[in-house]
Amino acid sequence: MLGLTAEQLGTVLMAASLAFLGIIGGQKGRQMAKGKQPEVMEVAGALVSDKAADRIVSALDENTKALNRNSGVCETLHEAVKEVDDRLERLKDEIIRGQSSIR
Repeated sequence: MLGLTAEQLGTVLMAASLAFLGIIGGQKGRQMAKGKQPEVMEVAGALVSDKAADRIVSALDENTKALNRNSGVCETLHEAVKEVDDRLERLKDEIIRGQSSIR
């Protein structure tokens, strides 16, 4: 849909929802500041349809899977960097020993 990934679609839907709630909240805040009694409003049912909710849940599931994959990659990368660091430390020690034996 519009060339968006599931994560991007979820982000767009979430941003639109938050913007809508911000606008509604700002209007109600102004009404309360003027002393008007706010009307009771049910937003949950009108805000998101079942189909849109399913898409949001699906996008969040995909996002969670992607985060889990990234976490695994980060752990692997961390281990590789630690191994390189250990090897560099051993190389430094070898170079220092080599220089001291030359003198």
